[in-house]
Order: sequence, then C-alpha cells, then structure tokens
Amino acid sequence: GVAFLGTASLAVDALPWTLAIVAGGALAALPPSPGGGEGMGEGGQGGEGPGRAFAVAAALALAPWIFAEGLYERALAADGAGRRAEAVADLERAVRIDPGFPLYRMRLALLRGDSSAPDLALRAAQDGQGVAALWTVAGILGQAAHRPWARAALTSACLFDPLDPLPPFFRLQ
Repeated sequence: GVAFLGTASLAVDALPWTLAIVAGGALAALPPSPGGGEGMGEGGQGGEGPGRAFAVAAALALAPWIFAEGLYERALAADGAGRRAEAVADLERAVRIDPGFPLYRMRLALLRGDSSAPDLALRAAQDGQGVAALWTVAGILGQAAHRPWARAALTSACLFDPLDPLPPFFRLQ
C-alpha cells in the first residue's frame, strides 16, 4: 500500500491487490459489533467505523493519481486514433495533476514535438532518476534541438544501462 501511494502505478497489478488485501485485513481484524453476530448482519454493523474511514481516506488519497492515469490511458487511445491535439490536452492535464510521474511528461514531449519537447523530456528523465530509457530519449531530443545538456543526458543513459547500444551511438554523433 505504501509503495502504491508513492508511485501511483496502476499498471502493476500487485500494488492495488496489496492495498486491497491490507484493507481487507484491517476490516477483518475489527471485533464483532455488539448486538449482532459477526460481520455485516442484522443489527451488527461489521466494519462501520475504522473500516469505512480507511476506505474513504484511501479513495480520496488515490483519486488524483487514478484520474491522472485515466487521462494518460485516454491520451494513448486518442493518439492511436489520430487525435493528437486531444491526446496532448489530456497529457497536459495528467502532468498538472501528477507532475512527479515521469512517464506523462515524456509522452507529452514525444507527442508535442515542438521546441519545448527536449526540455520536457529532460525534466522527465530527471524525475525518473535512473531510468535509462528516459535519459536516452531526452538525450536524442536534446541533440536534435542542439541543447547543451544533450551529451550529458546520453552519458547518463550509458551509465544507467551500459548494454543499450543507442545512447553511445547517438553520443558519437
């Protein structure tokens, strides 16, 4: 659950399942309510107080990231259907909602293709820290736009994934 809150990645099924199991465990650990049997039954309110509070808090805490991922998925579908302007608008909203998640910013940089794309890609690579693919794309876009940091970005990509042939190839150019 803690990892899920930190990354907000719904693409990895293990994280939402872990959160659901922890929430279920918290609800199951509640003592039976007075006036009824165990669980939800007549007169008993099973997981009323803490269980519901946890579920509401979790839903409210995760809502922005879930919404941002929904926008990202919608942008992918729009781009696949040839509606680039709609995809860019959805990605811009996703970046505003979750500015620290590098994938949204990188995809936006690739879709925009304008003069701001290399700088967006560099920011995504910096946010992604050691993800070599992000540094490779940033370096390639920066090199095409003659940015002074492009060579350093490609060097970072080489360090993060020394077996990838693309960063050294582009670095030699």
